[in-house]
Amino acid sequence: LWLKPVPRWQLPAAAVLATVTIVVPLVAVPLVAAALVAGTTELIGSLVLASALAVLAYAGIFVAVGLWLRRALWWCLLYILVWENGLARAVDGAARLSIASYAQSLVANAADVDIAYADRLPAASIVVPLVVGVAGLVLAVIRYRRTEID
Repeated sequence: LWLKPVPRWQLPAAAVLATVTIVVPLVAVPLVAAALVAGTTELIGSLVLASALAVLAYAGIFVAVGLWLRRALWWCLLYILVWENGLARAVDGAARLSIASYAQSLVANAADVDIAYADRLPAASIVVPLVVGVAGLVLAVIRYRRTEID
C-alpha cells in the first residue's frame, strides 16, 4: 500500500471517512431508538446531526493524532476521559475546547433545555465540529506528506 502511487491526501481522508461510516450508525441508531422509546421524535434530526458532526470532529482529530504521536490510542482515550468527561464539565471555559459540548448544545437547543457547559449558538454547534474535523484531516495530510517511507 505504501508503494502504490496514491495521492497523499487519500489515505488520511479514507481513514476519516471509514471511521465516520462505522461510528455514526453505532452512535446514532441507539440515540434514535432512545428518542423513539422516550416519545421525543422531534429530537431525532438534531440527534443524528449532532452525532455525525461529533464523530467527524473526533475522527479528524484522532486520525491526525495517530499520525503525529506514538501510542495515539492512549492519548485519545485520555482526552475523552479527562477532558471531555471531567474538566469540560467542571471548569468554566474548558467546555469551549470540548467537542461533546457542541454536540450536546445542538441537542439541548432542539429540546429547549439549558445545559450549563453547553450554551453554544446553533450555528456554532454546527460550524465548530465541521472546522475541527477538517482541520484534523488537514493536519493528518500534512503529516502524512512529510512521512519518510523506508
